[in-house]
Amino acid sequence: MSYKIIRLMSGEFLMADVEADTGDTLTLRDPVILMISKESVGFAAFNPFGVDDTIVLNAQHVLYTTQPQEDLVAEYTRIFSRIQIASSDIIH
Repeated sequence: MSYKIIRLMSGEFLMADVEADTGDTLTLRDPVILMISKESVGFAAFNPFGVDDTIVLNAQHVLYTTQPQEDLVAEYTRIFSRIQIASSDIIH
């Protein structure tokens, strides 16, 4: 998995698992918009009305990409993990 922060030309910051980068397009799985406030950063759905969890973004709309901070990756993977972790009270 390749988690990236993507700054769009329109000013939004996205975070996603970048599945492919062809140079012309980025294929993003589970993209979210980073909602930045003075105290915290939150996630909002980038494609709330779409059926698919993967989108293809034209690279012309991307200003830059960068590696996210580890705490953002931890929260992102907690939200989008396809693995269900059993609570400790049922494991003996």
